Amino acid sequence: MSDINGTMMLHKGNKKKRRRKQMFNDTAFCDYCRHRGFKLCAVAKAMGMEASTLYRKRKGNLEFTINEIQKFFHFSGETIENPEMVRIFFASSVA
Repeated sequence: MSDINGTMMLHKGNKKKRRRKQMFNDTAFCDYCRHRGFKLCAVAKAMGMEASTLYRKRKGNLEFTINEIQKFFHFSGETIENPEMVRIFFASSVA
């Protein structure tokens, strides 16, 4: 398809978004924060992001970076050796 000037125009069409397999377990994350008494806005700030960005990352629209995960470990006083942290950030399958 061309416009008036003869320039080619590309039609994007309706491409289906392919969702990646999510490794993050939001339920386990929220349960952990709730039991520790962490407010999600405080967690977001500690991870260097806005609360809305944390929400998008929790819901799988964006991925967590290694740096953000490390900041969470520092904030919570946990390490990667904790099975609960592995279950949250590196879940093999999320129901």
